[in-house]
Amino acid sequence: RIEARKQMLLVGLIHTFAMKDIGGIPSLWERFNAWHGQIPNTVGQAAYGASLSYSEDKGCEYICAVEVADYSDVPKGLVTRTVAATTYAMFRQPGHITLIRPTIGTIWMKWLPQSGYVAEEAPLIEYYGPEFDPVTGNGGFEIWLPVRKK
Repeated sequence: RIEARKQMLLVGLIHTFAMKDIGGIPSLWERFNAWHGQIPNTVGQAAYGASLSYSEDKGCEYICAVEVADYSDVPKGLVTRTVAATTYAMFRQPGHITLIRPTIGTIWMKWLPQSGYVAEEAPLIEYYGPEFDPVTGNGGFEIWLPVRKK
């Protein structure tokens, strides 16, 4: 589905991963999950992973976060990032979290070239709804690709 989303205020943990170290993202999630439920002003029950920026020399700046209504009372040790209002192509993957890489690959390599859309320079979002179980990796997830019409 294609959906225009309002600005999002995120609070979480951030790390820049070289592409060869991208496998370290689950350990960042493990650290963040200890904070989940302790962050004030949370909007909903979802968690978000966002690839905030990427460059060949620096790698991928990635955040594990929740959305908040405002940045008041952010616990010490967490960071804030604002994701601008953007239109996303949203893809639901009902399977296990291990399907994330092939899902993203299919979106970029198959769906996008045939879609009538181009990717925008904005964060790619991973959405983990309340049905997602971070312990087992089950419950499904969504990938939100920022897009605009060609």
